[in-house]
Amino acid sequence: MVPYIVIGIAALVGLFGWGLKGLIVGAVGGWVFNMALGLVLTLFSGGLLPRKVRKQAASSFIALHGAMIQRAFPNKTQPQLLRSIEERIEAIFKRASIDNKSMNLEAGMDRGAIQAAAAALVAEEQQGEMKDLIAALEQHIERELYA
Repeated sequence: MVPYIVIGIAALVGLFGWGLKGLIVGAVGGWVFNMALGLVLTLFSGGLLPRKVRKQAASSFIALHGAMIQRAFPNKTQPQLLRSIEERIEAIFKRASIDNKSMNLEAGMDRGAIQAAAAALVAEEQQGEMKDLIAALEQHIERELYA
């Protein structure tokens, strides 16, 4: 909702200051500003899910499912494994946000949206080990973040 307000304000400022051309330039400028701000905030926080929460969930998942992770990522070191699991967690939350049809930005973080996103990622995955890993990761996210 906030991005639309910023775009609207920028468009109105452009309209009152420079007419129809200002309206168009203001709307485009507001959109560009929102995109740049979103990119900076995503880089700062490390993704949709805060870095600290994601790292904690990934660490506990690795501790509980070491054998499964070694099958899915056979040649990776411990820091690489942690990064890979964090990327999978972020992918689930990103998918839930992308599939969010609601204007409510928090709907992408809903338990049902996370379950649907993980199921979609499992269905798209080709490797059996990775399918098992994503399914187990979804269950872990549910226990860690929603229980």
